Amino acid sequence: MDSKNVSRLLEFCRIVEERHSRLSFTQLRVLLTLCDVGDVGISMTNLAKMIGVTPSAVSRQVDTLGWRGRIDDDTLTRDPRKSCGLVRCFECPEDYKAVRVALTENGKAYMDSLEDLIWRRERVRA
Repeated sequence: MDSKNVSRLLEFCRIVEERHSRLSFTQLRVLLTLCDVGDVGISMTNLAKMIGVTPSAVSRQVDTLGWRGRIDDDTLTRDPRKSCGLVRCFECPEDYKAVRVALTENGKAYMDSLEDLIWRRERVRA
């Protein structure tokens, strides 16, 4: 990876941190991967393989990015008030045991807004 791409990636991470500091690096990788798969989504197993984490780790990230929310430190239960609503899960039509995940409309809008912000900043620098 050349230095220009590295600086763009670092700028992207900084912007994400400014706009939504609750996102972890793994959650950001989930969202970026889901941008490429479209509305058909991707199985949780394949998503885990693509971003290099275990299926249980990707499941926790998807829960937080979806509607179930983060685990509350005090009660150790999921708190829907701490959810992002950026991804959705649905049954895989080909395999009834598999779960697919894709961006919600809110997730697409969030990722589009990040992309717009990055391009605006790059145009200002150019």
